[in-house]
Amino acid sequence: MKDALHSIRLNPEDAAPDHIQLSRQMERLIRTGVLKEGTRLPATTELVSIFGVNVARVQRAMKILVANGLLQRFPKRGTMVTSRDLQPAIGVLVGADLLPEANQFDRMLASTLKDTLLDRNLNPQICDGLAYPDTPHGKRSLEAIEYNMRHRAYTGFLMTSGLEPTYLPEALQEYPYVMFGAPRKANDVHIDYHDFVVSSVNWLAARGCRKIAYFYDAHLGGTRYRQHITGFSEALEANGLEYHSEAVIDVGTLKGSPPAGPDAPDRCAYYQTLEVLRSWRKQRFVPDGVIIIDDIYARGLAAALRSQWPGDGNLPHAVVQSTEGLEHFYSMPMARYVCSPRRMAETMIDRLFAKVVDKTKFSGSEAIKGHIISDFQ
Repeated sequence: MKDALHSIRLNPEDAAPDHIQLSRQMERLIRTGVLKEGTRLPATTELVSIFGVNVARVQRAMKILVANGLLQRFPKRGTMVTSRDLQPAIGVLVGADLLPEANQFDRMLASTLKDTLLDRNLNPQICDGLAYPDTPHGKRSLEAIEYNMRHRAYTGFLMTSGLEPTYLPEALQEYPYVMFGAPRKANDVHIDYHDFVVSSVNWLAARGCRKIAYFYDAHLGGTRYRQHITGFSEALEANGLEYHSEAVIDVGTLKGSPPAGPDAPDRCAYYQTLEVLRSWRKQRFVPDGVIIIDDIYARGLAAALRSQWPGDGNLPHAVVQSTEGLEHFYSMPMARYVCSPRRMAETMIDRLFAKVVDKTKFSGSEAIKGHIISDFQ
């Protein structure tokens, strides 16, 4: 075993820091079976002598390998190569039920998190419906987490769709975690809605739009995160456009008509948009550009515009916030502001391991920007 460790050589021309080079080479020895399961490593002081680096570098390399589930530390027994059957899991915990069609964004993000973790040779475990712990599905997910805790360790958790640590068993709340969600909460990662609305206004203005309406959802931005609203008015001003009070619509305050409901958000959006169009007729407000913050809501909105548009001639240009890889049918052309789920996943995982390995404390959330793809139907 010591011969294998002595074979590790640091390359001074490699841009990677010493601890990264050490962790990568030791990972290769473990995964190829040179360092076998259950092998106990020498003490840190001996590893310092073997590798010829300072103790801090060795300790950081060991932390990375422990976080990746390749090594385990035991009091009085030292550090050992982990059995593959006991490798810790990364919990991918989803508040929403992943089955309904309306939750396809959550499905894609969970799937991308799983694939990205597997690409890094990590062990993901997905549990959904956790925001509804009193439902049969939520109870089964909690039981799966508790079973996993009894039989193997967790490294940490990646949480999505509004899930918070308080939803979880108390024993889990001490683990490192990273949350993805709406920017109104103190999440680690969220979509940059300010960039979305500013980019959308600029895109529409470049196509000659002079009156632009913005359909947004208030639950995406409380008083702490109002940048997307201020961004809308600032972008209009920057393009020499007038701000109309009728143009900013909080879809969360609108009421749909049957058969709308939580299981039919696009149908609900259709009826809500008809109400907005009736109001626009009374106010004689006819926008030539529309921004929609939700891709499923945009399906119903587009259908309503096609059937009841108050203006003469062409329908307005439209931009919808969406996700790369998710394609919806709209009954009118829609440009899309798309964000990469892979980047969301990689950012979440990088943050988790910064917390696990380096005990990093982040002062703020990271906003994921997207880009506009022109008219997509």
